[in-house]
Amino acid sequence: MKKERMMGKIIRIIKSPLLPFATLTIIVFICHLFLAAGNNDDEYYRVILSQRGLLQQLEYSYYHWAGRTFIEIGMLLFNGWPVIIWRIMNTAAVVACAYAAARILEIQRNAVYCWLLCLLFLIFPWGMLGSAGWITTTVAYLWPAAAALIAIIPVVDLIKEKEPSRALMISGVPLALFASNMEQCGMIIITLMTAAAVWQLAQKRNVRLLQIAQLAAALAGFLWNITAPGSRARYETERTSWFLDFEMKSTISKMELGISKTLAELFFRPNIIFFLLCAFITCIIFLRYKILLYRLCAAIPSAVVLVFGLLQNWTIRLFPSISNYIQPVLTDGIITLDNNRYLSAYLPLLLLCATMGMCIIDLYIALGHRTETAAVVLVFSIGLASRAVLGFSPTIHASGLRPSFFLMQVILILTVYIFKQIVEKSGMTFTKNKIGEGDFNENSGIH
Repeated sequence: MKKERMMGKIIRIIKSPLLPFATLTIIVFICHLFLAAGNNDDEYYRVILSQRGLLQQLEYSYYHWAGRTFIEIGMLLFNGWPVIIWRIMNTAAVVACAYAAARILEIQRNAVYCWLLCLLFLIFPWGMLGSAGWITTTVAYLWPAAAALIAIIPVVDLIKEKEPSRALMISGVPLALFASNMEQCGMIIITLMTAAAVWQLAQKRNVRLLQIAQLAAALAGFLWNITAPGSRARYETERTSWFLDFEMKSTISKMELGISKTLAELFFRPNIIFFLLCAFITCIIFLRYKILLYRLCAAIPSAVVLVFGLLQNWTIRLFPSISNYIQPVLTDGIITLDNNRYLSAYLPLLLLCATMGMCIIDLYIALGHRTETAAVVLVFSIGLASRAVLGFSPTIHASGLRPSFFLMQVILILTVYIFKQIVEKSGMTFTKNKIGEGDFNENSGIH
């Protein structure tokens, strides 16, 4: 009898949807113990805090460097405290991102989906946040992402006509302020909150006062940053340091640079999460439609990511001349001063744009004509735009891969969402008593 009780407890633990998050917490914290924090920008903030103090440094940055005042408070404090505090809190930020994503997708009670979500967080390319100092960069990118995801939960609840937690709505105000103090994150959260409010009004629903307060806080954090005198000063400093002829580029050229860098990082680098998103979209279309054209269009983005991204080394070995197109795109963009006169130089850009356009159309076809589909396409599009807008920054090359962080977070969440749609549209249902055993019931709903 005792053995049966013990086995019952073990099985309940294994089936628990909290186990994936507990596992994620342990693994992420162990990984944090091996991160070499304190280099590059970390060292700068640690030293400057001891020289100027917190308030004096915040004032100096606002007038001479950037308006990320709320984020910089975290940078200064965590670089001044023992590093173990950052290791603990940053682990919490990763898990907060994962659980908030689960809450938004309404999968927090399903162990199978939670395992997939946490697995994707484990294989996420976190190395992109280590290039300028682990503490400084994670506070600037990861923490706003966590704040934004938590702040958006009550908005999603309202859209789905559920009563949101009042505590979440109240805490969402300062969280939105903090998240939007990072330009890219602010661009995403403001767009989504505005779209949600407009949709509610169009449906003749009331927009909550706290919801308006969240949007106002997000706008305040964003405007505080971009209107700061230091933001313009930083732009001039970075232009002379990293991209001297940046002002020679036209608006169209800057747009092209941002788009080409964004698409190249998705299609021309080994990006397993984006590949899974494309593959899952392909699966849904194959399940829903027998039309050959739909299936062919669905397979193309996955094939491009597989051949030119995941298997790029093998592709270049078989066709060495392809590297002449791939490598320049990853470093300088597609259209440069040297090749802008040749029509052939525009071919890779057109092919990449066509492939991404096909990916977005496939996403729409896969999910069908409904309001939720429009929301998903909007989220994906604003994620792409948050990366492409770096074409207007002189640090587009110097920043490395970290500006792709918010886009990759969007792709990760959409990957889990699409997998959930596969399960539902194929007729598979992970039943409560089967979760943890990995079994499912199949219906004959595939067409």
